[in-house]
Amino acid sequence: MNLDTSIAEIPKINKRILPALKHLGIRTLRDLFLHFPSRYDDFSNHKNIADLEIGEVVSVQGRIKKIKNLFLPGRRLTITEALLADETGQVKAVWFNQPFLTKNLKEDDLISLSGKLMLRKQGKVRSNPAYEKIKSAGETTLHTGGLIAVYPETTGISSRWIRFLIKINARVINNFSETLPPALLKKYSLPEIQKALRDIHFPKTLTEAE
Repeated sequence: MNLDTSIAEIPKINKRILPALKHLGIRTLRDLFLHFPSRYDDFSNHKNIADLEIGEVVSVQGRIKKIKNLFLPGRRLTITEALLADETGQVKAVWFNQPFLTKNLKEDDLISLSGKLMLRKQGKVRSNPAYEKIKSAGETTLHTGGLIAVYPETTGISSRWIRFLIKINARVINNFSETLPPALLKKYSLPEIQKALRDIHFPKTLTEAE
């Protein structure tokens, strides 16, 4: 694959979403990597469950003890509830109108959650947290750790999906050629284009992102 490879030829691309990608201006791999984040979620704060504080945005890792869907037909609402536990305690996570989660997440799965902790009638709750499965504690994550890119979206195309697609094709960044002369890069302290693209999509700090 090269930068001019049609997005339709990339693995994991369902032909039904091509119109949505076109709406975002993404027709080639080059377009994908030039589709820049509009902001970043900072999920770099990691804690044990027992140390969570109301109102803070934080990431936790643990095993799912219970997960179920609750249907509220009168309100046309589905609530997915999961109980997450680590060695220090337990916390409840809830998602709204995402019943498919009970197919993706199962009891005893080790997962990472990121988001704000809220106080509800039922106690401390993570409301609509970002999530992903992990294989071991402390694992580097794509959606729930560090600075997470949030991209311009459209119906059927989420930031989560764009992050995944960029991650699995990240080697294509090596195909970008620098167009600015070395003297200009040095004068204005600019990164070369390949580093700039990596820092835009996968920054380790807000300074790198900027």
